[in-house]
Amino acid sequence: MLARSACGRSSVLALALCAASPAYAAIDLVGATDATFVWQPAPGPVAGYVVYQVCEADAGTRETNVDTNQVTLSPQACTSFSVQVAAFAAGGATQPGPISEPSELVRFLPVAPPPDPPPTGDPIADGGDAVLPP
Repeated sequence: MLARSACGRSSVLALALCAASPAYAAIDLVGATDATFVWQPAPGPVAGYVVYQVCEADAGTRETNVDTNQVTLSPQACTSFSVQVAAFAAGGATQPGPISEPSELVRFLPVAPPPDPPPTGDPIADGGDAVLPP
């Protein structure tokens, strides 16, 4: 249901790249306060979806119920997680259908501090040696 990395596609190039890398790549969201995830709708009549936010640090899971095929998640539950989705069939089903494979790892990262400004001033006046041409 969720979009997968190139590793999930069946192209020779993707298979070659995936052989030397983890099964899923990480999605780094630098400075973001939330992220919206969208997936292909389940076939047939659907009453809604349950979204599982699986935290990397402790494998704890936060569940969110939504009516549409998208959800907005924040790093409040955890800053590094994968997402899985299951649909509820229309007609009052109490258990969701099959759960999707995990998404790529999503990481909310802080914004890097700005670099130090370059030094200013005259190097000779600051005690540097003057270089004169021969």
